[in-house]
Amino acid sequence: MAMRRDPKAVVAAHRMDRERRELYVEGVRDKSFLEWLVEPNRNDSAIIRTIDFVDIPDVIEGGNRERIVRFLEIIDGDDVQIRGLIDADHEHLRSAEEKRSYPSKIYLTDWRSLESYVLTIECLDRALRLGCSLEAPTAASLFSSIAKVVRDVSGIRFLSESEELRLPLNEYRWLKHVAFSSKGGVTADLDAILRSLMQAAKVSLSRRAELMEKLDGVLEMLAALDDLYVLHGKDFMKILTAQLRCMGVSIDDAGRLMWTSFRRSHAREFPNLSKVMAYLCSPEVSSAV
Repeated sequence: MAMRRDPKAVVAAHRMDRERRELYVEGVRDKSFLEWLVEPNRNDSAIIRTIDFVDIPDVIEGGNRERIVRFLEIIDGDDVQIRGLIDADHEHLRSAEEKRSYPSKIYLTDWRSLESYVLTIECLDRALRLGCSLEAPTAASLFSSIAKVVRDVSGIRFLSESEELRLPLNEYRWLKHVAFSSKGGVTADLDAILRSLMQAAKVSLSRRAELMEKLDGVLEMLAALDDLYVLHGKDFMKILTAQLRCMGVSIDDAGRLMWTSFRRSHAREFPNLSKVMAYLCSPEVSSAV
């Protein structure tokens, strides 16, 4: 990896070249998707970078999402054409009083995560029928089956954050408690998932009943919301990958199929994604987001 640049050096480069504009994203797939989305209309001065390009050493939790937030907090008072796009995560689930205040140069995804743009039955149908040559199960039935499990795990994610449990959900060891059918059906032992995560995080199992009761309340809240506000994209892709393998499809990452099922013409349906595209493509950009 190339040497990361200090935020002050990034700002200095922009002051020397006022035409330059940059968009910082969390990962390589985000970068690839947006570059494909805006070609061939991208402004010649617009660059999409992953946040790994910048040295932000004082971020302990939150990963690249938090590093983007921290970077834009540092430069928030500078009149430069630098923006960031981050996953909305749980912001849609919070009350007005609980919502976090972000720097003015940040865009949030329209739904929970960038993957949400391809978490549709239509995209899954293309992936199954064109990418995998599968006639059964139907995309609708498989989507519903996977979404049920991902909703449950999303509830645990929200609980972990709100209770400051630091459960290691991103390590995906909990997948061993998810069962797959060769005919296309996914089920999960939610109690076993929570228990294993508590043990991994060294949270006393004496709290299991308490946390299960709180989880029931979280899941009831989530039940009233659209899937795309709730579903964690990477969880969906992990489960879909395992399910396709169970059905005989040799694949290491179902996300590769799902991303290629997106149509450029759909991008304008999403207000925040449209703002990102305008920033990257328009001849001139206002200093205000």
